[in-house]
Amino acid sequence: MRNCGLVREPSEQEPDLSLPATVKRVAPRVGTTVDRLGGRCKRADMDGCRAPGSPTSDTPRLKELEWANRALKRANAICWRSPPPR
Repeated sequence: MRNCGLVREPSEQEPDLSLPATVKRVAPRVGTTVDRLGGRCKRADMDGCRAPGSPTSDTPRLKELEWANRALKRANAICWRSPPPR
């Protein structure tokens, strides 16, 4: 994202400047809020493997796996509640 490049540039030029301070400085210039720009930069860093976290491309697969896991847990609970076959 272009705006995130504007945030990273001052951070690289001034290593003592923190990311939140840089975002506060850049957000008004690009016409957005501090929270929105900071969130976008964090997401861009995760997607670019520069920060820990799951990339946006993994989200649908993770949701699918979580759904399957819940279904298996429900089925397992039902099996343990039913009486054993005679």
